[in-house]
Amino acid sequence: MRFVLPSFAVLGALISLTACGGGAAHTEIEPLGGSASPTADPGEAATAAVTAYVAATSQIAEHPSEAALDGVATPAWASTFVGNYRKNVAAKGMKFIGTSTVVSADPTVTGSTARVDACVDGTHTFIVPKAASHSGPQSQSGPRARYTYRLLLQDDRWLVDDIEMGTTPC
Repeated sequence: MRFVLPSFAVLGALISLTACGGGAAHTEIEPLGGSASPTADPGEAATAAVTAYVAATSQIAEHPSEAALDGVATPAWASTFVGNYRKNVAAKGMKFIGTSTVVSADPTVTGSTARVDACVDGTHTFIVPKAASHSGPQSQSGPRARYTYRLLLQDDRWLVDDIEMGTTPC
């Protein structure tokens, strides 16, 4: 299922993650930690790539562009994400503020593809009017939810290529 960004599901894409893991051990991770390089354990590298993607999407509010996702998402996914963000958030006079974090992740790597089922805490990320500098009564906070990230290994880097937002809280 392709992740489309309607209303608050956009926040889910910005925080990007869900589902039950298969295979690899459940990993508790530090927010924004790690490296996306595949030279480390492939599961750890894929998880680090998801963490880097979540950090990058948390910072995209002021200048949504594909370039902001260079090195963390495939060009096709970056284009989809930014297009949906512009249509469903920016065009409605809104933006995201705050930071989402990957709380835990279950990576599964098969060759040059990976799946990372992750719990993302978006409760400190908000949809606010463009002029706002902080959250307020009209702000919507993100969920703490599970997401499934699909990644491709390109030029020795794991890149997010698709996201499914799950319905299971974590």
